Amino acid sequence: MENQTTPPQMTPPELTPENKQKFLRYLPYVILPLVGGVVVFAAMNFYKQKEAATPTPIVNQETQTPPVTETPPPTTQPKVGDISVNWLSEPVKVSPSTIGLSVKDPNAWEGIKIDDLYAVYQVGTVTSAPFQNDKFYVIARACLGPCGSFYYRVIDNRVKQGLVLLTNLSNEIDQSDKVFFVETGQYDVPALRFPTKLSVQYAGKTLNFEAEDFSPATMFKDYIERGNWNQSTQKYTARNLKSDIRHPQYGILYEETDDGYFIARLPDGTLKLYRLQFPFSLSDDNKTGFLVQSATLNLRLAGGGIFTANYTPISPRVCPPREYDVQKGIEGKIKKSGTIDSAGDFYELSNSNDPMYNEIYQSFYNPDKISYATFLADHPIIFWKDALDRWFRLRNAKFYPAVETECGYFDSVL
Repeated sequence: MENQTTPPQMTPPELTPENKQKFLRYLPYVILPLVGGVVVFAAMNFYKQKEAATPTPIVNQETQTPPVTETPPPTTQPKVGDISVNWLSEPVKVSPSTIGLSVKDPNAWEGIKIDDLYAVYQVGTVTSAPFQNDKFYVIARACLGPCGSFYYRVIDNRVKQGLVLLTNLSNEIDQSDKVFFVETGQYDVPALRFPTKLSVQYAGKTLNFEAEDFSPATMFKDYIERGNWNQSTQKYTARNLKSDIRHPQYGILYEETDDGYFIARLPDGTLKLYRLQFPFSLSDDNKTGFLVQSATLNLRLAGGGIFTANYTPISPRVCPPREYDVQKGIEGKIKKSGTIDSAGDFYELSNSNDPMYNEIYQSFYNPDKISYATFLADHPIIFWKDALDRWFRLRNAKFYPAVETECGYFDSVL
């Protein structure tokens, strides 16, 4: 996928030590020499706040895959009870002052308007004790600088206890906000805890999905409307979505057709990301010095022999969420080159001088140190079709590109 140009950022006010700890940063792992003496830095795999999903055993693409067990993650203990909520069909944005938020606290930043700091959404009404008939809110709390926002999930029980912040369903509270809330981890909202694995019957197939280990802390509507930054128009463009896959309990899994992952809308208007399971097990690749998820594949070559290497379907982009290297209109440029053990056929570019090859070769290798023939013999990129007939470009992790950047999403706690 093409990297998007980062939109201009306003100069933030001075950061307090507490807020500096909230930034999600990505540091370079590896420095690689580039043609012309340019140096770029290898991408650090995104920050994980949740355990990664259990790797999926290798299965045969031609065989119907069995449904996976849909097991929600464990909730925080101790727990007094589960809370049920009558959800609104769409979140309703209200003024922060509606629930008593302000920027008058002496620990708050100077010169910040309340609407710049908090985006408050009423998302439902609690229907169970001890908060029956109390309103349920999601608060998107802005941080300073290019780092997006993070979540508070709050019940308005000011007639008795106050604004009750559910700590096990919220990001870590900023110290300057503690004056507004009563914090508790004793309650949970099961409806918000979608499983880490889902199975869906679609077009006569069983599709198995697994949750990404990073989902951005942002509202579903904002996320789909603010897809990519267009430098020429200085505006965001909406994401390209397909909505034809539906789980009977958890609703539509929206396919992000450019980047290959799927988006589930949670009942409170937030989101959780999934990916369609690959028939090979992806894990963190530490063998080549790149912290990128890859799988060890045995390529059975059509001309004879086996080539084994680590390959990744992940696009060369640093910032989460993870984007997959989905290729469109590639059919006329590729030819069958063999099979992948238990994963079906793989293809390679018909033209050995294709710009895709040249881009990788010229960018990451000095021709004086490695010949082009040796480069091609390492099968730098292959193409493979998944259960939804999407073409993925799998890159030999040895040739994974290097970049350096800082990223702007906090991880959702769900």
